[in-house]
Amino acid sequence: MSRIALLLLFVSLAAGCTGRTTRQRRAEAMPIATVPLPPVDRPDYALGCPDLLEVRFADHPAWDALASVDVDGTLHLGSAGRPRVEGHKLDGARDAIAEEARVEPSRVRVLLVDPSAKFVTVHGPEANRQQMLVYRGPERAVELLQRTGALKPGCTDPRDVSVVRPNVAKGSPPELFHIDFDAIFLDGDERTNIPLQPGDQIYVGETRRSSFGRLLPNWLMPAYRKLFKVRM
Repeated sequence: MSRIALLLLFVSLAAGCTGRTTRQRRAEAMPIATVPLPPVDRPDYALGCPDLLEVRFADHPAWDALASVDVDGTLHLGSAGRPRVEGHKLDGARDAIAEEARVEPSRVRVLLVDPSAKFVTVHGPEANRQQMLVYRGPERAVELLQRTGALKPGCTDPRDVSVVRPNVAKGSPPELFHIDFDAIFLDGDERTNIPLQPGDQIYVGETRRSSFGRLLPNWLMPAYRKLFKVRM
């Protein structure tokens, strides 16, 4: 009964889902034009979660992106890799990014856009992307996921949605919160529907059916989607 009820809920949400499984915890960064913020002139600043960086590649403009430092200290840059930049200054971050992307450091430009940026980051299966959403103030996790269309029918797995709270500003260990959709929607128990804070990272899992569907050849995909009602 719980799965059926959740599937009915998801039908009312935004459709469409493409990308790779979030169990790999990999996500592409945002296109630069999506967050038009000026760089901050702090060359001696030591980078950490959730600082926002602008990265440009002279020879690979398709890799140019805005990306926030993740809770594990890495920077998700899609095709350019996932270099560790935590603790580095901008020059050190540039060298780490260049080494990961296998390009010359002189061909990489790194700018600090917003130290300790007030963003909430959503990692999900859709297009293998990392969505950085400006923090608007107190908002519960499920409401944000619904508002941003991060839950996809037939693609996102409601049993695998979690919030990671880095607690960088507090100097405390990171916290992990599991979102219990059954309790929230079937029992009216909102205890796991936590209010979000700046820097929170939301991880949305992918169903096995959706993950398996992407392994099929292109000519078989239309029939598979129609048969199992998977939006990809």
